[in-house]
Amino acid sequence: MKITADMKMFDILHEHEKAIDVFEAFGLKCIFCHGNHTDTLEKACILNNIKVEKILEELNKLERVDPIVDMV
Repeated sequence: MKITADMKMFDILHEHEKAIDVFEAFGLKCIFCHGNHTDTLEKACILNNIKVEKILEELNKLERVDPIVDMV
């Protein structure tokens, strides 16, 4: 799944475990932010003066985390 600017920060973190590294490299402390469940990537970038295109480029290089399948 491609990451887009209108995705919620929480959803990006949930789907891509390494996204936190990208966020921190750009100065976003999303894991600690109360808005990570409601704010979009675009809003976080605007609030932190980050070019959304640059962070999207890096985020979309990440591999998606496959959900754990409960094997019974």
